[in-house]
Amino acid sequence: MSNLAVWALVFGVLKGIGGVWMLRWPASARAALQAFPRSVWPGRIMAVGAFAWAAWLIHGMPMSEAFAQYKGLIWLLCPALILLVWFFMEEFLSVRALGGLLLLLPSAVLAAARWHPSSWRHVMSLSAYLAVFAGMALILMPYMFRKMVSLFFDNDQRARMAGVAGCVAGAAFLGLAFLVY
Repeated sequence: MSNLAVWALVFGVLKGIGGVWMLRWPASARAALQAFPRSVWPGRIMAVGAFAWAAWLIHGMPMSEAFAQYKGLIWLLCPALILLVWFFMEEFLSVRALGGLLLLLPSAVLAAARWHPSSWRHVMSLSAYLAVFAGMALILMPYMFRKMVSLFFDNDQRARMAGVAGCVAGAAFLGLAFLVY
C-alpha cells in the first residue's frame, strides 16, 4: 500500500465516521460541533500535535548555515510555545489548532502524491489545497466556525444531508485507496 493510499484511507475513514455520526445522531453531532470552539482540552491536545509536527518539519528542512546552527533550539522553543499558547490563547484554541493541523496536513499528502503515476493523485492534491484554505480560514477567522456550523447543521435534516455527503466522500476516498492508489 502506497503512502498516497494510506492518506486516502485516513481521509475516507475520517469522512465516513463523521458522515455516519451525522446521519445516525444529528442532534449529538450538532451539539458537539457547536461546543467545539470553546472546548479547552481538545484545543490543547491538537495544539501540542500541531507544534510537534511543525517542529519536526522545520527540523528536517534544509537551511542555510546561518540558521542551521539554531535547529537544536526548536526542541526547546516548542514546549515553551505550547505553554504560552495554552495559557494566553484559550479563546477559540480548538478551532485555531484544527486550522494549524489542516495547514500542516498537505505537506505529507502532497509529498505522497507528487510522484504517484495515476492521474487520480490530483484528487488528493486538490483535497490538500482545500485543507490549506480551510486551515487559513480557521486560524484567521475562528468565529466563522460557529457560523458555518449554524449554516450547515441548523436542523436535523441539514445535518443528515451533510452526513450523506460525508459518507459519499468517505466512500470515494476509500475507493481511491483500495482500487487506484
